[in-house]
Parts: sequence; C-alpha cells; structure tokens
Amino acid sequence: GGANAIVLDDQPWYWPGETRTGKAVFYAKTPEMQVVTSDATAFYRPTYDVTRMRRTSLWTDAGFGIILDDGEAESPHTWTWQAYLRPDTALDGSTAHVRLPNGKSVLIVWTPACDCRLVDVAGFPRTEEGCSKRLELTKRGTHAAFSVMIAPGAKAGRGVIHFIGLFSD
Repeated sequence: GGANAIVLDDQPWYWPGETRTGKAVFYAKTPEMQVVTSDATAFYRPTYDVTRMRRTSLWTDAGFGIILDDGEAESPHTWTWQAYLRPDTALDGSTAHVRLPNGKSVLIVWTPACDCRLVDVAGFPRTEEGCSKRLELTKRGTHAAFSVMIAPGAKAGRGVIHFIGLFSD
C-alpha cells in the first residue's frame, strides 16, 4: 500500500507476517552512477506462488534513474507497479509529468505494454499538501516486467520514447 513497490492481486496492504530481507544480487558503482539488482521473492512467499521478483535500479549522480522490475509466478496474477508522486502530476499516455514546488519538473516514462492510471490519495503522505497521486502500472499473467525511466528536467520526445523502447517485452 503505502510504498513504491509491486502489489499483487490488488492487495495494497499485504504483509508477509514477519520481516523479510531481500537479497543483493549485483552492485556496481562508478564516479557517475550506481546500479544494484536485488531479489525480493521471499517477501511474496508463501502467500503468493511467486518464483522470481527482481529489481534493478540504475541512478546517475544527476538524478536520472532507470528501474527494471521482473516478476514471475506459477499461476496468473495482477501485477501493479506503484509509486507515490506529488499532487501536481499529469498523465499523458505512457508518461507522467511531475511538477515540483520549485518550478522544475520530473518526467517519468514506462514501457507502454501495461494499463496505467493516476489515483488521488488524500492524507498521504503527511506533507504540506496532505495528499499525493499514486501512479499504477498494471499487467496480468504469470510474468510481468516493468521498465521505468525517471528523468529530472527532461521533456517528452522521440529519444526518450526510443530509449524506453529498448526495455520492452
């Protein structure tokens, strides 16, 4: 529910009943960027028949990020990638434009092979606005992969769409 995470079968408040720790699979760092891959399969077991849940995150020192999530299960599920964003967020196809209070913006782009929507969330988080918008990207099946790019100050354009297309299913 209240996290930037993968939600299964519309269960926003799922909790496995005890603390679970993800497993680091890969980490690398250069002076300009960091990349990490982790496995969170144990978080979903035994409630769900998830056989793989991995996230790879790449972040540059300039704030540019790429998040790749890959999940697989023995039976079909509804997989929802979610992120809580500022209330001044607008949806345009497979792009979200997030306006920041300082007048700057962040562009969020994802692979278009999923359903997407913005949901108004009153009272969360506890910020000055007292609300947010939750971006939900949804796929159904035994496998779901989400590729999301976060680009501060970027404008939607052909290069951005081509770049995210490299990660399409």
